[in-house]
Amino acid sequence: FTVVEGAELGAPAEPTESYGAARPEWYFLFLFQLLKHSPTEFIGAIVLPGAAMAFLFALPFVAKVKFGHVVNVVVLLALMIGAGYLTYEAFDHDNYAAWHKVAPANEKAKLLYEERVTASKQLQEAKADGEREYERVKELIDFFGIPRDGVAAGLQKDDPETQGPRIFRRTCANCHSYLDEHGQGISGPEPLKAESGKPAPALNGAPNLYGFASRGWLTRLLSPDDKHGIASADFFGRSAHGQKDADGKFKSSGMVEFVHDNLTAEKLKDGGDQALQDVVAALSAEAKLLAQKSADEKSAQEKQLDRGRDALVNKFSCTDCHKFRDSGELGTAPDLTGYGSAEWIVGMISNPQHERFYRAGNDRMPAFAGADDPQKNQLTANELDLLARWLRGDDKDLRAKHAAKSE
Repeated sequence: FTVVEGAELGAPAEPTESYGAARPEWYFLFLFQLLKHSPTEFIGAIVLPGAAMAFLFALPFVAKVKFGHVVNVVVLLALMIGAGYLTYEAFDHDNYAAWHKVAPANEKAKLLYEERVTASKQLQEAKADGEREYERVKELIDFFGIPRDGVAAGLQKDDPETQGPRIFRRTCANCHSYLDEHGQGISGPEPLKAESGKPAPALNGAPNLYGFASRGWLTRLLSPDDKHGIASADFFGRSAHGQKDADGKFKSSGMVEFVHDNLTAEKLKDGGDQALQDVVAALSAEAKLLAQKSADEKSAQEKQLDRGRDALVNKFSCTDCHKFRDSGELGTAPDLTGYGSAEWIVGMISNPQHERFYRAGNDRMPAFAGADDPQKNQLTANELDLLARWLRGDDKDLRAKHAAKSE
């Protein structure tokens, strides 16, 4: 295989980051899997393989004994069948989430099933991350060349597409996910399990940030659709802002309730749907996303952005809660001026309780920077910048980025 395909290459290893997809080559997987069945690593890694090797060395001597040849054949077949089964089991466990879609009914078996599904998802995400970083390294080298101080220090260290996911997984994935429409990316926390006779608690999730501030993301945010809209698990469904009381009404009188009361198909008749699309375009344009540059320019030429800004203030009365440019006052809802820009994202992550953002309405999100003593910050200024640029996709297309810089 190596002669045909060449040696497998990957991105430079990062010693400060754990790698959840470390596996031996397929022909050693049975030994790796054997460790899971052994009471101790010493027995699994030393005693059992050592005993098997000792028997193989003893084959010529055993063959001289009566029925020795039969014993040799039987034991060798048993070893081969055992190694084959353990190899299959290793592949099965690694692909458990994809190969086993239905959870067992038995509670004990269900716990083991969920544990294996979680481990499988983490493994597949780690493999995907490794492949993504390798492809990114090739892009960086193709664009910048190999610097004197090496790829890791000279290219990857300050690359948002490399460092952003690492920072996100370390600091944000406890609540947020970053999953595309196919469910690929970084998983957030698993939903909390219900105790016997009690409803499942929901307060352990926050919005999926894939495509944050884009037109598509904002369209879903401003939708009352139960499956993908504002009250779904992709947005506020697992936060305090998306909870319902015993009568089925939203507990908070905030954004989720506003969307469900005012942005239904019935309420958006007679031009309201187009006005909402204009608002989405205008609000998304505040971010100045590189991926939407041509769409924003076209919308500006067609006056859609002007119509959207007017509808945001006058038709939908968003400035009753939000500040937007010269309209409204800072309140309990985030300032929409510059919404989704790198500066706005850095400010939100640094201190969501700032008067520009949620104030006392913040739901569990900690402040990652802004402390009087910089040593107490969870993220440095450089890490905040890298994370914000990755969330926005500023550096995803290197040629487009540098072309925009030169304009």
